[in-house]
Amino acid sequence: QEALYESIGPARRRRYHLRIAQVIEKLYASRLENRYESLAYHFREGNSLENAAIYSHRAGVKAASHFAYRDALLYFEQALVALEHLSEGRQKVEQGIAIRIDRGPALIALGGYLAPGVEENYTQAGKLCEQLGETTQLFPVLWTLSRIRNWRGQLPAARQLAEQLLSLARREQDSLRLLEAHHTLWAILLDIGELAS
Repeated sequence: QEALYESIGPARRRRYHLRIAQVIEKLYASRLENRYESLAYHFREGNSLENAAIYSHRAGVKAASHFAYRDALLYFEQALVALEHLSEGRQKVEQGIAIRIDRGPALIALGGYLAPGVEENYTQAGKLCEQLGETTQLFPVLWTLSRIRNWRGQLPAARQLAEQLLSLARREQDSLRLLEAHHTLWAILLDIGELAS
């Protein structure tokens, strides 16, 4: 089987993979969730990187929902690699943010908030959010970065991020996020010793 596969030229192989992915999409349109992994693989091998990024991301979210965090991280990494090769634009930035936000909990689950890569993941997501201006996706980014700074004992930096979080929640007029922002800020103020605040 491997010998036969290798005997097919690269361009022809890409066409076959792309065709297989398209057939899977058509045959299983009503239940694609069971096929995210194979769709990610075939679109990646078929060099349809936009679709590869989408399905790798979905496969990562699915794996994380089943607590298969190592598998999830592999899919998220594949999604980010595919995304790198796409042309610049708002959609690419939005996808990059979404992938990093979904990737973060898997990184944290495997190594905690202070694990290598967690802060960098959210810092990159924050930079992408800045490119788009204020977005609802900024909230989980600021929240996580604030927690990381707090746990590292970088209390002024943690406070600044928590205040940004509170400001963002007020602008969005989201009561749940407002509650979470207050909760984040009071814990930091307690650690700083500003009990009245």
